[in-house]
This record gives sequence, C-alpha cells and structure tokens, in this order.
Amino acid sequence: MIKRQGVDLLSLSIFVLLYESESATVVSRQLNIPAPKISRCLKSLRESFDNELFVRRRYGMCPNAVASQIYPIAKGIIASAEAFNHIHAEAKVLTNQFVIALPDYFACSLTKDLLVKLKQFNDKFNLVLEQWHANSWQEVINDKLSFTLCCHSSLDELQSLSDKLDVIPLIQLSNLYLLASSEHPILSQEISLESIAQYPYVDTEFAKLDEYTPFQRFCNSQGIELQTELTVRNTSSLIDYMYSHTSLALTSYRTLYDKFAMIPGLHACQISKVEAARLHQGQDTPWLFLLKKRGNSDPKLEQLIMTLSELVKDHLE
Repeated sequence: MIKRQGVDLLSLSIFVLLYESESATVVSRQLNIPAPKISRCLKSLRESFDNELFVRRRYGMCPNAVASQIYPIAKGIIASAEAFNHIHAEAKVLTNQFVIALPDYFACSLTKDLLVKLKQFNDKFNLVLEQWHANSWQEVINDKLSFTLCCHSSLDELQSLSDKLDVIPLIQLSNLYLLASSEHPILSQEISLESIAQYPYVDTEFAKLDEYTPFQRFCNSQGIELQTELTVRNTSSLIDYMYSHTSLALTSYRTLYDKFAMIPGLHACQISKVEAARLHQGQDTPWLFLLKKRGNSDPKLEQLIMTLSELVKDHLE
C-alpha cells in the first residue's frame, strides 16, 4: 500500500529527472534545488513506496525494477501538471498580458520608456512588472514570467541551466563605473583597480548569476586582499549606504552611473578604458542576457522583446 502523503509534484519531478539523468547533481542544477532537499524528497518517496528505488553506484544513481515501473506513471503526472501551466500561459496571451522581471537598477526608467515605445503599435500591451531574483529564470520555464534579464559571463553556462530556455545576448558590459560619496578620499588619488581595492567594497552587480563579480575575480587572481563589506541588490539601499560610508562600488551599468551623478553628496565616474581592459584580461567580459521560454513564438512577445532590446542598448551603451 502506497503512503500517498509522501508523494507530491516536487518529489515526482525529482524522481523523473533522477531516473532520466541518474545524477543528483544534474537534478539539483536543473531544478535549482539544494542537494539536501533532493535527499529528503527521495527519502520520502522511498518510505512511501517502501522501496529503495535507486541504487548508488560509483558514477551515479541507478534505478531499480520498481523505479522503472513507477517512471512512466510519474512522467505522465508531471506532464499533466505542466499542461495546467500551458492553460495559464494561454490565458495571458488572450489578454495580451506579459509578466516580466527586470533588475532593480533600471526597472523604473526602462519600463517608462518601454511603455512610451509600445504606444506606437496598434496592439495593446498589458505589462506586469515583477521583482527580479536569482530564480527568475526558473519562473520563465514554469510560465510564470514571459521573460527576464540577467548578467553573466558565460553564454554556455546559462544555456546549460535548462534546455527549455532561449538565451539571447543583448549587450556586452565592458564599461566600468566607480560609485562613491562625493567626499571620498580616493577622488584625490589616481584611480586604479589597486587603489580601489584599498577600501571596503560593496558588491552591486545587480541581476548577476555569477558567484563573483569581475572585480572580485581580478583581486583574487592578483593576490589582492579585498574586503567585500556587503552585497546590495536594491538601488535605494545602495544610495543610502554610500552616503555615510567610506566604501566603494563598481558597476557596469551606465544607468547607475547616471543616477549617482545627479544626486548631491554622491559621485560617479567612468574608470579609464585601460583599467577596464585590465579588469577583463584573463576572464570573460559579462553580458546582459534576455531569457525566455524556448518555443514561445507569440508575435506580440517578439515585438515586446525587440523593443526592449533596443531600449537596453540605448540605456547602457
């Protein structure tokens, strides 16, 4: 007798992917779920079916005969559940509703300009703006978002997140801007990567999926001890913090540079091309990417993406 309380959609999704890949690491990456949670779900399934289901081998998890019987049923249940998402997505298409997640650093200004541009078309666009977070790409796959943006240094790594994602490069983020209070002592010095590293550092690379910023990787490669004071994901919090601290921040986004330059008491300047080139020497320069679900060929969505892509380049070049 199966104990049904231990069988849920998440556990079945983990089971199906584990059966197909025979690798808990692959399952963790595709579902963006930590390994301990996968272990707990698998333990729950084993208790529900009173069977081990998978045998641990040297190179992965091998399904047993019982797992092979369960697999087609579990696969069908997951497919049926995904069909509900398609119905939800189709309802959005009928109302011309597009749910998008944009990074905080230019969500307001970009959305305002986007709405102005979209008024040039005869079709009505109903935009819903959601807050960006590190798992926004997963919500694109699950039809909760029409698309999102993110910063990353590797196209291949983004494409490896899921075969259900279309990854579209928008613009290379090769420029570098320094953000500080207007009274910061570095402004009376020669500004270089080394002199910046002498002060507490604030990580501000919004919408990044890389673990470290290019500046953090540069300091590590050069043996420079960098004091990363905190990570800020909100523009307002960054502005408030920089007023009263001797910390410095670096960003690749011109929109942040423009905003800081207009606020009394704060200072923004572009780092020289020579120093920016030094930063990216030996490592991939980050790009801003747009992520959408593969196979979604809605012409209105394509029009929206094309319009947004043009605006992104205008805002960041």
